[in-house]
Amino acid sequence: MKWISQIGARAGHDSLTGVLNLGSFFNQLGAALAMNAPVWLVMIEVDDPEADLVLLRAVAAAMYRPEAVVARGPGDEFVALLVGADSETVGRYCDAVERSLLDSEVIELASRRRPGPALNIGVAGSRGRSTSMVDLLQQAEHDLHADREENRARRAA
Repeated sequence: MKWISQIGARAGHDSLTGVLNLGSFFNQLGAALAMNAPVWLVMIEVDDPEADLVLLRAVAAAMYRPEAVVARGPGDEFVALLVGADSETVGRYCDAVERSLLDSEVIELASRRRPGPALNIGVAGSRGRSTSMVDLLQQAEHDLHADREENRARRAA
C-alpha cells in the first residue's frame, strides 16, 4: 500500500520542483472554469540559459502561496492559478512573489556570477466571464511574451 500511495502522490507533481505537473494543473483549471468564478493565471518564465535546479526550486517556492495552485510548465516556466481573486489580489500576489525572489540568496548568488536572471511575467484573468482554458492560457502567454521582449530591450539598452 505504501508504494501505491507514493505513486498517486508523485504522479501529479513535477519531480524536480515539487509543484503540480501540467496534467494535474489543467484538471484544477478546468474545474475552476466550470464554476464560472473569476479565474486568474500568472505565468512566470525564468529567462536565463544557465538556470539551475536551485533557481527553479526558488521560483516554485516563491510562487507557492495559500491562495495559489502552482505548476511547472514547459522548460523554465511556471504557472499559478488564483480562483475567486480580483485584480488587486493578483497584483499583491505578483508583488509578493517578486519580492520573495529578489530577497532570495539564490537570485543574489546567480547575479554575482553573471548578469542576474530575468523573470518574465504574464497575467490573464476571466473575471467571472465564460472563458475557455485555451483562451486564458493564450492570453497569459501573450502577456508573458510581451514582458520578455520589454525586458530584453531594457537589458540591451
